[in-house]
Amino acid sequence: MGKRFLITGASGSIGKALIGFLKDKEDIELYCLVRDPRKLPFRSNSIRILVGDLLDPSSLPPLPQKLDAAYFFVHSMSEGGDFDLKEQQIAINFCSWIKKSDVHQVIYLSGLGGENDELSKHLQSRRKVEQIFKEADLPYTILRAAIILGPGSASFEIIRDLVEHLPVMITPKWVNNRSQPLAISDVLFYLTEVANHPDCIRRVFEIGGPEVISYKEMLLRFAKYRGFRRLIIPVPFLTPKLSSYWIYFVTSTTFKLAQSLVLSLKNDTYVHDHSIQSIIPIKTKTFEEACKEAFIQLEEGHAPTFGTLSFTAKAPLNIADANLWHRLKYFGKGQDRFYFMNWAWRIRIAIDYLFGGRKDFFDVWDIIIEDREAGHILLFATMRMPGEAWLEFRIQDGFLHQKAVFRPKGVFGRLYWWITYPIHLFLFPGMVKKLATRST
Repeated sequence: MGKRFLITGASGSIGKALIGFLKDKEDIELYCLVRDPRKLPFRSNSIRILVGDLLDPSSLPPLPQKLDAAYFFVHSMSEGGDFDLKEQQIAINFCSWIKKSDVHQVIYLSGLGGENDELSKHLQSRRKVEQIFKEADLPYTILRAAIILGPGSASFEIIRDLVEHLPVMITPKWVNNRSQPLAISDVLFYLTEVANHPDCIRRVFEIGGPEVISYKEMLLRFAKYRGFRRLIIPVPFLTPKLSSYWIYFVTSTTFKLAQSLVLSLKNDTYVHDHSIQSIIPIKTKTFEEACKEAFIQLEEGHAPTFGTLSFTAKAPLNIADANLWHRLKYFGKGQDRFYFMNWAWRIRIAIDYLFGGRKDFFDVWDIIIEDREAGHILLFATMRMPGEAWLEFRIQDGFLHQKAVFRPKGVFGRLYWWITYPIHLFLFPGMVKKLATRST
């Protein structure tokens, strides 16, 4: 019998990365807890989707009789307010729920920060959650990490936005503080290697990459990797609140998340305790190696979820329609290939053409993923806009599901989305209906 792992927070960046890492392993069965199953892009015989909300114990489904490991990746940092109280209640509910199964190990990914430092509210909350696990009489393993470099990671996406959008950065003085960034693949290695390792039970470990560098150096090295020249000017008068607004206006993150992250950057966050190296030795990736890996994953992966705006629609399918896949594959390639409100698409493409967009007038969507067996197509927009856009189609449960995803570039990107939103209210539902029902 194979191993059974539970992953909570399965729709988050770490949760999805771990599912992608484990789903094809023959001896592992995954149980993934989500509030909304539509946010989980994976479909596999090894994955069991559990729908429930850890803030509402009555909504939590039954667990298998035995679990080899339960991963806890749930946080409420982006919600602001009393997020710390909410996180503590979630951890308490999780412990009560998980005790209904014979669980061999609970693995929690926490935040790195010195014990003697004046920790931010975000890191204080992580410590309180750690304490809840310790007092719950569960076989826990706690991994503390600082900046995680990978798609969907808030820190990575903010670094990316700042570097790609701002030639000159007027920054707060905290950019000179130091951290120990770690590639997401190395995080996944640690998360899987500590599972059922006898020397890791009831232990707290600190994990980090091979380098301790300042946030300023990260920005400059990221810029160099991407082929940009950037000027960074630290100033002393940017308060945490002003810094949060600055990040919000020029990146795709929310203000609440920006505020939580800024406050957590006031301390140096690097590894003091290297004890995990004697148990799980690993040569971690450099900053540049982690960036290279992240962009490979971005090119090959699903539409992003961090800092994005989206619009979903669906329509029932004509099961006998043999031409559906052809319509999806060649969507937007030709004058009438949008199937609904073609005139609106022509105006949008004409504007793009006038401002120097792609010269192929009726080919403005590139195929990123084409998986006929899974009924999944992902398109990326090549039109000029203040952000990046994806269009995703999934054939599932007798419906054609459509999701438009937009990653805005700062405040102008958000304005663009909301200005065009009234058109989307008519465009996307009509388009998916025509695609699903048209026979030719």
